[in-house]
Amino acid sequence: MKIRMKLGFVTVLGLMAAAGLAFNAGAQDPVNDLPATFAAPSYYWHMNKGGIQESVQKQSGEWAEVITANPKWLVLQDQQGNQYPLASDRIRQFLIRWPSNPATFTLNSLIEVTGPDGGSNTIIADHIDQYEDGAQSLVSPMVSNNYNNYGFNFNYGYNQTLAPWNVAASSTFQATYYGVPFGYAAPLPLHVVGRALGNDPIRVAGMGDNWYSVQPGANGMSVTQVTLGNNSYARRGDIVYVVLNDMSSRSLDVSQLILYKKIPFRAFQP
Repeated sequence: MKIRMKLGFVTVLGLMAAAGLAFNAGAQDPVNDLPATFAAPSYYWHMNKGGIQESVQKQSGEWAEVITANPKWLVLQDQQGNQYPLASDRIRQFLIRWPSNPATFTLNSLIEVTGPDGGSNTIIADHIDQYEDGAQSLVSPMVSNNYNNYGFNFNYGYNQTLAPWNVAASSTFQATYYGVPFGYAAPLPLHVVGRALGNDPIRVAGMGDNWYSVQPGANGMSVTQVTLGNNSYARRGDIVYVVLNDMSSRSLDVSQLILYKKIPFRAFQP
């Protein structure tokens, strides 16, 4: 979108009060915010309403565009054209995503991948995150199958998060248990963080002596390098994803800000 900045910084401060609901810091959870008469645990409430249920999730963040950047302040504009000041000391975690490709992987790279298990230690992935140097503090080597009891009992699938590859296998089991995929019909989603062992084909180290091959999904596979960020990397027109914690007349209070760049990290000129 084409944006022209017409307002001074003082005007921007005033816009926060006038447009307050564009960034939603207090969305209610219709399950966990139940009145006292519904005192049952939230999982019991979910599992016993019967029928097909809508996913219950809080709003996690907002997209915005950088209008102004200096060492102490960012000014962000949301999709409705409202502008908000953000002090650099009010960003609890600042991350940047840079476009990358597997050719940049080395044995020192940590990569993170999530996707369906393709069998024979193969992961089918749409995306890979790459971590280098100090950014490796953001992740730890791990292998997780994201399921409770995989394979041979009836609990398989109860504690999962529905994903595009297992929605089709979901079923309303009578009127009590909704959205429970049949364990043998839905592929097992894997989440692996480890050292890159190769880039053609892509291989990532698992736990112990195991390793996994990573294959692209039907729509290909993207790669981003994730780094720690600060205001010096921000430029007018950059897109950001903002997870809001609170807002005041002075500044937004942000728990996480993710800045998306259009060029690789190695090509950036400070």
